[in-house]
Amino acid sequence: MPDNQGSQPENQALDSSIPATHSTTAGASESGSGAKPESPSLPSASPNVVESRITWPVPHVIVYVGRLELVCGRHAIMGMGMTGFLEWVYRKLVWKPKSERHAYNKVLFETSKFAKEAVVLATFYDVHGANDTGPMLLSGLGWAEMIENVVKLKVVYEEDPEGEGGL
Repeated sequence: MPDNQGSQPENQALDSSIPATHSTTAGASESGSGAKPESPSLPSASPNVVESRITWPVPHVIVYVGRLELVCGRHAIMGMGMTGFLEWVYRKLVWKPKSERHAYNKVLFETSKFAKEAVVLATFYDVHGANDTGPMLLSGLGWAEMIENVVKLKVVYEEDPEGEGGL
């Protein structure tokens, strides 16, 4: 049969290690003294508040090409440069092969009406907390720095009725 007396000193040691939050003496009443028992202070939670851990810049940029809306990686767009970005849009969304065997090459983009006339409009994230700024016409100069602060890009191109491709 187990000895219950061996566990009493452990319990007493545990009880003595717990600090008393308040004590009353004979004849003294807590309710009459006006003092509230001390309780640990917890941060008050605000209702209906969601904490976001994503900081600016977010890893994506929304790209509008005609009626299409795409989400592209910010660093991929930065690395392409403006001409590379426009060539990617042309190759993926504008260019239509004349036949099954008609392969794409860069000369098709360089000589296209799209390469000459397409423009990129950007809406910039306003770092001061007001409304975003834009759309504004982008130049290729400082492309990577500008893309760092872009919320969305819009490629504007007039449709080509001759069949080169259009949006």
